[in-house]
Amino acid sequence: ASPNPLSLYREMHRILKPGGTLVIQDGVYLRKPHGKAEEAMNQEYCKGFALRSMCTPSEMMGALRRAGFESIIMIDKTKEIGPSMRDVERRGKLVRSLHFILNTLGLVSQAESDIFLAVLNQKKMYDVGLFGYVALSARKPLRE
Repeated sequence: ASPNPLSLYREMHRILKPGGTLVIQDGVYLRKPHGKAEEAMNQEYCKGFALRSMCTPSEMMGALRRAGFESIIMIDKTKEIGPSMRDVERRGKLVRSLHFILNTLGLVSQAESDIFLAVLNQKKMYDVGLFGYVALSARKPLRE
């Protein structure tokens, strides 16, 4: 979920053996946020996971190409995560009151609280078509 993955992909390219395959599975923006409500969801999500932003699949694929990878394949797994998203939301609702009490008593850190809220927010982002999940593979050429 790196907002600027090029340097990360360049390092992965550097250490991967020639002909090796890189496989990435990650949450992504299906599109950039539009409007105040989506931007608020985005900010809460990014705060919880200590991110500045996230990339779209096309941004990730472009960064992989610029890093020197070839044979880049992307599989959109967004529909497959629907049941997990609903389960996370259901579980979050069950423990929301407990989390509030523990937070009020100072028994959870601010970081833990931010992550809890970010996970709950992830479902909202999924519901409006903002958050998705992809699997990518890319090959380092045998010769460069």
